[in-house]
Amino acid sequence: MQLVPAVTELMVAELLYLEKQGAALPIEMLINSSGTTRQDGEILAFDSEGIALTSTMGFVKNPISTVNMGLAVGWSAVVLGYGKKGLRKSLPHSLAMLQQPRVPPTGQRQAIEVHIKWREVLDYKRELLRCLSLATG
Repeated sequence: MQLVPAVTELMVAELLYLEKQGAALPIEMLINSSGTTRQDGEILAFDSEGIALTSTMGFVKNPISTVNMGLAVGWSAVVLGYGKKGLRKSLPHSLAMLQQPRVPPTGQRQAIEVHIKWREVLDYKRELLRCLSLATG
């Protein structure tokens, strides 16, 4: 299932609820998702959906196990990486991959506007990779 607002809001609520039930109890997340896009590449949600989910995963005290059951693309791959070290798993024939950041069409923009947008996309990519590297060690 894609990371659309209805899904991520429910997952965030569930994580917070499970933490209140007991911070020592393990949580297992089974992942089979194309992230915030459909498999054909159509955008379904903003990146903030993945940010909200991974931020909550880092916030709760429970040990979180993540298992890639088939497909983890884009933000779903980042969610997979946010599982606790030693508890991240991927089935033998599953696929996990990051996507390049989305770049809006340039159209009739001035060169300086294109350059500014390019810098924003590059900064975003660096921040995403930094967060992923912190989560995975």
